[in-house]
Amino acid sequence: MKNILFYPALLLVLFIPLSIKAQNCAGLLPDSRVVGSTHYLRSSSITMIIRGDYSYNLELFNNEKGVQARVTSKNGVELNQNDEIIFANANNNRMTYRFVEMGDLLSAKTYQNVLQLDVAAVSWLAENNVATVY
Repeated sequence: MKNILFYPALLLVLFIPLSIKAQNCAGLLPDSRVVGSTHYLRSSSITMIIRGDYSYNLELFNNEKGVQARVTSKNGVELNQNDEIIFANANNNRMTYRFVEMGDLLSAKTYQNVLQLDVAAVSWLAENNVATVY
């Protein structure tokens, strides 16, 4: 009696069309194009830190210089060349990156600069829950 119910149920499950949806990342990558042999990518800006009246945003991009991150400080500190930003996960494993440009003053108390990253750094950021930013 068990087999009479089991096999039809198994066949039904095997032949039901399943729709597996992948995550749509188009909204997170507003710019993705290939020019020559270089793939240009730019992510949407995400807010890393909000404390009181200051915030820090991060935008990843890839160009002929490699993988970089544009950091914007609103009402925070000035982002100077060779300054460091440190990302730490919950286990206090830290990744340190330096700003590679002179930095820009976009408006009163809004600064912007670029971190040089690599694919391993982006993978680490994607795989870890960043608990602290120094």
